[in-house]
Amino acid sequence: MKPSRLARRFNKKGRQQKKIVIEQNSSTNVIVEGETTTADNNSILPSKKRTTHAIHQKAPAKRKLSKKERKRLEKVLDVKKKKAKRVELLDQLGQVQISNDELALLHSVKNIGSKAKRQPFDSHSSTLTSSPLINFTPLSKKRPAQLPTESILNESESSSDEDDDETINDEEIRKALAPSQPALPVVAVPLPTVKKRQREDSTSSTEETKIDIPARPHANVQVDRSEEMQALRSQLPIITEEQAIMEAIHDNLVVLICGETGSGKTTQLPQFLYEAGYTLDGKMIGITEPRRVAAISMATRVAQELNLTNEQVSYQIRYEGTFKQDTTRIKFMTDGVLLKEVQNDFLLTKYSCILIDEAHERSVATDVLIGLLSRIVPIRCRRNDPLRLVIMSATMRIEEFVSNRHLFKLKPKIINIDARQFPVTIHFNKQTPKNYINEAFKKVCKIHRQLPSGGILVFVTGQQEVQTLCHQLRKKFPMKTQTEDDDEPQFKTKKFRKEKRTTNDNRTSLDIIDEEELEHLQSDIDEDEEKEQEQEEECAITSDLDDEDTNVKGISFEPLYVLPIYAILSSEKQARVFEPPPPGTRLCVIATNVAETSITISNVKYIVDCGKVKTKHYDKLTGVSTFRIEWTSKASASQRTGRAGRTAPGHCYRLYSSAIYNDSFAEYTAPEIVRKPVEDLVLQLKTLNIDRLANFPFPTSPDLKAINVAEQLLIQLNALDSKSPTKTITELGRRMSAFPINPRYSKMLVIAQENKDILPYVIALVATLSVNEVLTSGLVKIQKNSQELCINLDDVRRQWIGQGEPLLFGDMMVLLKAVGALDHQNSKNDLSICTRYGLRPKAMTEIRKIRRQLTQIVKSILPETATVLDARLLPPSEQQICLLRKVLAAGMVDRLAKKIEGSVVINGHKANNAYQTLLLEEPVFIHPSSVLANDSPPFVCYQELHETSRIFIKDICAIQMDWIVQINPHLCSFGPIEEEPSPRYDETQDKLLCHRKATIGQRVSWSLGPPVETIFSNNTVDRYRWFAKFFLDGIICPRLLQFRPALLCSSNAMVKSWASLMERTQLLLNALVAKDIDSRTQLKEVWSAQPKYLLDVYCDWLPESLHAQVRSLWPPVPSVLKK
Repeated sequence: MKPSRLARRFNKKGRQQKKIVIEQNSSTNVIVEGETTTADNNSILPSKKRTTHAIHQKAPAKRKLSKKERKRLEKVLDVKKKKAKRVELLDQLGQVQISNDELALLHSVKNIGSKAKRQPFDSHSSTLTSSPLINFTPLSKKRPAQLPTESILNESESSSDEDDDETINDEEIRKALAPSQPALPVVAVPLPTVKKRQREDSTSSTEETKIDIPARPHANVQVDRSEEMQALRSQLPIITEEQAIMEAIHDNLVVLICGETGSGKTTQLPQFLYEAGYTLDGKMIGITEPRRVAAISMATRVAQELNLTNEQVSYQIRYEGTFKQDTTRIKFMTDGVLLKEVQNDFLLTKYSCILIDEAHERSVATDVLIGLLSRIVPIRCRRNDPLRLVIMSATMRIEEFVSNRHLFKLKPKIINIDARQFPVTIHFNKQTPKNYINEAFKKVCKIHRQLPSGGILVFVTGQQEVQTLCHQLRKKFPMKTQTEDDDEPQFKTKKFRKEKRTTNDNRTSLDIIDEEELEHLQSDIDEDEEKEQEQEEECAITSDLDDEDTNVKGISFEPLYVLPIYAILSSEKQARVFEPPPPGTRLCVIATNVAETSITISNVKYIVDCGKVKTKHYDKLTGVSTFRIEWTSKASASQRTGRAGRTAPGHCYRLYSSAIYNDSFAEYTAPEIVRKPVEDLVLQLKTLNIDRLANFPFPTSPDLKAINVAEQLLIQLNALDSKSPTKTITELGRRMSAFPINPRYSKMLVIAQENKDILPYVIALVATLSVNEVLTSGLVKIQKNSQELCINLDDVRRQWIGQGEPLLFGDMMVLLKAVGALDHQNSKNDLSICTRYGLRPKAMTEIRKIRRQLTQIVKSILPETATVLDARLLPPSEQQICLLRKVLAAGMVDRLAKKIEGSVVINGHKANNAYQTLLLEEPVFIHPSSVLANDSPPFVCYQELHETSRIFIKDICAIQMDWIVQINPHLCSFGPIEEEPSPRYDETQDKLLCHRKATIGQRVSWSLGPPVETIFSNNTVDRYRWFAKFFLDGIICPRLLQFRPALLCSSNAMVKSWASLMERTQLLLNALVAKDIDSRTQLKEVWSAQPKYLLDVYCDWLPESLHAQVRSLWPPVPSVLKK
């Protein structure tokens, strides 16, 4: 076949590189005449032409390896490299090996408490002739720190493959692994099979990818514990697992520890890490707790067991702590504190290990922390400064952490501690009672009368139920009293209680109510008015008791030492439950779910669980909050059961049937992140430049609707940029994120920084709004004209604030006056102030702490405000109150309500003074406890929507409707420009102003009163038309005022509907629109770069005779230099 024309043209054969070989055939020589012939004469030619052959050189055929074969060959090379280093590694181990004499003195704690037989040690199998002896006994499994982790994990692989890969040449393998071109198929080289190491842990059987973890230096910190403390620790189940736990933490970056309640996780694991040297080199061990009480109590307990000071084992909660940078080695804190540290030090370089305790609580801060730490841990490992993460819980949902590959790329190590210190027997009721409070009362009475000594812990839902049950039990089993003449304690008799009641009547007004009851005035009726009702309830309860209770009526029983514990109880009274009860009494603690986790009350043997929990639910779209009493989860019920069995075998009495438990109880409580608004979470993540929240590794992702609602709120607060596709944070948003409070309140603080006169009041107001349930309701007894009167607290507060501007400030004025009153009183008189005006003492203490924290933050931003903020609060003036109302309206952008004219029908009944909100279709009402409940202002802002029988708005402040346009114009919708008064140009603001009617709301449209003067909208072309008119009139540039009479057309033509028909109007309008000019400042900037801008367009409006004069003074602004 002939070559193609293109091949012939480019001489394809000639361009090929060939090797020419000349055949050396025998030949006769030809002698040239006339030349002298010699042996080396060059003139002698061969008689025949020698033949040549072209040899084509082809590349050697090389087969391209598959990925599987390539990986196998790479693994063989790694095995050979490790073999070469084995002798060197063993020599290094021999240098740090202890002598046999010292080894004989050591013993393992792994098998303490277990009955498994120890396996004999086979010395022949571990004898190594090429290196010094190394002890690999099963009792000493801790690996030397100098040996790389990867070498240890693959040691069995190396030994098993030693005989199989001797025939493989390293050079051939390297050539095979090199990049190659496609070649002819060749016969595959037989590869050895690599045996995989069997995993010892049965809980995680799937194969994982190994990562290189930098080796930690071997360390052992000695701890001087007392013999008594050592004996108590040795009884904990977790002590027998110390070796396995520490090996898992050493070999893995993330470890999940699932241990039953009472196994000792929280107290012992920090001690394991401390003894292993995780606090050396200036590092700390951080432990997060979901509750402040747990953080404080656990820090005290661990410090006591380690025999260290409170500065070395410290705690840090939101407002207080014992943490010191130089001395602290173990730090207990709430999860919010650690989250704030992440914002300042993203990699948490001060910590060597982070322990997240009670992970099943799943608060918002805990979920965000776990997501952030899942990214921080690998980064720290790549920087040769590994950070260990340990997640602990007794009832954790393991699959959310293990199967979520978006959270952890590598499957975490799982350790189960399937034992508690003492067993707990669970007893279900045969039937589920309707009144669980009465059932709990009967169960406690029965336990106290029939069962041996031991503390009782009762779980109910809320504060009011705690107080009711405490009152009933104290009345049933009163405490003993000590007389002067008799050393034996006597029971309180009816005569004694009657005498005491008579004595109480003669006391002053401050001593009428018991000190413990001063903090709990939320009940609707005073205790004296409830006596008849309580007696009826007690009779009903007593009549329902079992036969055993009635038969022992004449027998005297030891009294019950009844103590309450709930979240808003003062810290001093909460600490009383950890103290031993008085001699001759039995401890009985009535608690809410605050005692469910991380709190160990000594000598508690009996648990009474009502199975109910009070949960606050939020509507994701409207923000309406509702308290609901519902069944708790199985995980929470297990946590309650675990509160017993700490010091002796215990019993848990569940006041519901097993059928209810199996059918109505959820497995786990829903995480808080799916139940609460997430605007503060979104702002925190945006501050960390995490703009795409859908990509954040949440253990449980929040609802997309809740995220969208939060982003819309932050856009309304100007914290996020609505024009950005990812809604990035603005400069205002970054300033707001400096305050650890709700974004609404943080914007109020940012606005108040511009006016130092109201800044202290805004700080105090924000501090009070950040605390729940500051005010209490009910009656209070006072002395007036030597008479005792019962006055409603709501009436007292209305008289306290006065009239005028303070009354319009509403409930906010009550809160502000409460803070000011405590500022000017001694700490001894705080209780009397709180009693007189119905303030909760613990809430006021928390307000002080928040106020102190916010003040420090503001001082760091504005140091010059130190003198203003340190002064005591004086009553604000009316002008200051008016400014405070405006600041409050600027923060509560979405919490506005307008009064509905006339009456509305609700559930078939007419109701007056109803309000309509921006987010709800249903009418709402001012809460009866508000000081504005009787005044009903036309327009208000509120703090909270709460639903009971109706939907109420709480913490009210009256505002004016036209303030919304001034403060938040971006939230308003404006109508067409009003003709009268006509738009004008404001020289001081350099803006065009016009009058338009404003409305607010998307679902509803509220008119904000008569037309208001505001700036032009950016999306309208009218601002360019009116700017052109003012430009032609000489208002923008006074130098052009002299040419106004000579205009060929009136400047009003620019704003007429037929302006587009004229060429000169369109040329001027197009020139302004092209440069987006609607102010004098923008015009000067353009003229500084283009001095002839608008010259030709303006000349079209003048006769030709004036053109030269105009060109001589152009640009018509003195400050612009002519070029």
